[in-house]
Amino acid sequence: MTTYAITSVTGRFGRVAVKELAQLVPATDIVALARNTEKAAVLVPAGVTVRAGDYTQPAELVQSLQGVDKLLFVSSIPSRVMPRPQQHQNVIDAAKQAGVSFIAYTSFPTLIRPPCRWPGITSSLNRRFKPLGWPTPFCAITGI
Repeated sequence: MTTYAITSVTGRFGRVAVKELAQLVPATDIVALARNTEKAAVLVPAGVTVRAGDYTQPAELVQSLQGVDKLLFVSSIPSRVMPRPQQHQNVIDAAKQAGVSFIAYTSFPTLIRPPCRWPGITSSLNRRFKPLGWPTPFCAITGI
């Protein structure tokens, strides 16, 4: 059995992703991560496990990613609490500590259409993935 996790499931992309995945694998094999677990619980399909997934809480992320094999990591929104690159690093570090074997990262809609306003974030993530031995699959969101 493979356990899949999706971050940011209360957002548009994450919500669609968890519903689509639940059509492909048993819902009991899916972990939905969100800052607001109460909100997530009413949005995800029945049988999906909801866990805390605040990118600014590294220890919480490690705990929430325990037992996860594959992670769909949805890019974070800008925050006054913590810069986006640090949030992303927290997710990557937590996934490594939790033993996640594969991460797919969703990028920004403008990444594939010039002008890309965030090229540094994606190249920075690519550099962070390489030493971990993970492939670096990036998915640009083209519209939800």
